[in-house]
Amino acid sequence: MMRLRFAAMVLACCFGAAITADDKKPDDKKPGKLDPAKLPGKWKVVEGMKSGEKYEGKGTALAEITKDKISFADGDAKFVFGYKVDLEKTPVQIDLEILEPEGLKGTKAPGILKLEGGKLTLAYHAAMGTRPEKFESTKENGIHLFVHEKVETKKDEPKK
Repeated sequence: MMRLRFAAMVLACCFGAAITADDKKPDDKKPGKLDPAKLPGKWKVVEGMKSGEKYEGKGTALAEITKDKISFADGDAKFVFGYKVDLEKTPVQIDLEILEPEGLKGTKAPGILKLEGGKLTLAYHAAMGTRPEKFESTKENGIHLFVHEKVETKKDEPKK
């Protein structure tokens, strides 16, 4: 009888420890949590809106993201942004500042971003307006909204 009680106590302690350990899992497993390590790389624009109008571009729109810069090119249009991300806000906030071209250097664009289902969505106000609260581009709000998909490079492919 004593062994049975002892075994029950051990199981209860182990089960309780498992529940406690499970409760302390990191928040990065929650849906919608952005992992900044997944941002660097090349991203093609698959969908875009500027102030509520569809972004046509040249069909070659590509963003290359490093740990502190975003380079965007589409045909002759080329921009380089410095950026900072605030992961504590919901949605995640991004502050962009144009580094190139020289004529626009220092222009700031507050925005938001999310990474879901392999797609990176960025919404920002290009004219130094207020930060968007949701991923929506209308003529009235003046928000630019771009959806990107990561471009796989040969070094990303598994070795055979």
